[in-house]
Amino acid sequence: MLSWKRPCALRRPEAEREKTAEIPKETNVKERAGEGENSQENRRQAFIRNYIEKNYMKDLSIQEIADQMGYSEVYFCKIFKQSFGQSFVSYLTEYRIGEACRLLRDEKVSVREAGIAVGYMDSNYFTKVFRRIRGVTPSEYRANQ
Repeated sequence: MLSWKRPCALRRPEAEREKTAEIPKETNVKERAGEGENSQENRRQAFIRNYIEKNYMKDLSIQEIADQMGYSEVYFCKIFKQSFGQSFVSYLTEYRIGEACRLLRDEKVSVREAGIAVGYMDSNYFTKVFRRIRGVTPSEYRANQ
């Protein structure tokens, strides 16, 4: 039986063959796919954060933001929890209370006005939520600042 060998000019040097074997093509494809997923997730997170920053003072619903993104409510809740590590409602509540704290540092803004400015029309409910998140009432928070 005759064995055929490539002419010397067409053979790759041994060192080149070893380098090629070290980096399988599948790894590169997976890495690129992972980068695409990360950039897609980053864009999704940026969209959600931006949407919340611009609309937190309104009566935001999961349905509204899911519709904006073209997702069902169930899928939106799933990807939100995966991306942010908490539910949409928890994230929105913490964001609103954080903004309320910023407003409460200004003595000219009343507790009621701060609550309304961040989306709580009922000042009693605002105080209840604020206490649950911060451990003190808005008035106590202001006094300690």
